Amino acid sequence: MKKTLIVLICIFICSFTFAGGFEDSKKFDVNSVSNFDISLLKENLIISTFNGNAIYVISETTDESMFPIVELKNNTLIIRKANNPHEERYMCHISLMLPENYIADKVSIETISGELRIKQLRANYVKLLPGPKNSLDNIKADYFEIPIPDQADMNISNLDSKEINISLIAGTVNLSMLHIPTINSRISSKNGKLNIAFPANEAFTINAKSFNSKFINNLNNFVIDWIREGNIYKQNGGGVEIVLQTHTGDIEVRKQ
Repeated sequence: MKKTLIVLICIFICSFTFAGGFEDSKKFDVNSVSNFDISLLKENLIISTFNGNAIYVISETTDESMFPIVELKNNTLIIRKANNPHEERYMCHISLMLPENYIADKVSIETISGELRIKQLRANYVKLLPGPKNSLDNIKADYFEIPIPDQADMNISNLDSKEINISLIAGTVNLSMLHIPTINSRISSKNGKLNIAFPANEAFTINAKSFNSKFINNLNNFVIDWIREGNIYKQNGGGVEIVLQTHTGDIEVRKQ
């Protein structure tokens, strides 16, 4: 177990560019954690999986007093920003390590100005409020939501969710889907572009709407300059409807 922990810490440190500091590691029984409630300010958070049977929270900071608050309550693993995150010297990197086959019930994450990097995550419900720096890969969920964060570009790869609800005030959504949702879904950005990659071998319906932008449909090599009234496109006969909506940004779809 000591060797496993050393390997985890080495993987974590290599994941971010960070020079020195204080380290802390907390271990939780996988059967005691069903939910995650994470609220951070300047911390960088990386979520990944490993071949093990426990959950680790590994932190590195520039000051011992700046370690995040980590506690388990009623099967919910809570991670909170330190009590003094406004100091200029503040810097903290957090690694959440999950077993490869672990499936959480509910995951709620807010990162305001730090970096959020998800390498792999499986859960029934995922709600994210990422900051401007984010990389979200290999997320599998029944329900996936990003509800109106501040201006930020979303970079999401290999999303596999039964229902998707993404709503930005401003920012580009770069999204690729492993599979089409099974429930009607919505992706919107009031002032930003949508670049969406769909698995072209599956059946689905796109309802594209924009007040003043183009619909660039690379699935059938067709461009519509004006879609204020909306444009319906059916792939392989149509199916679950996915609404893509912007106000000032182009909507572009392509094959995954």
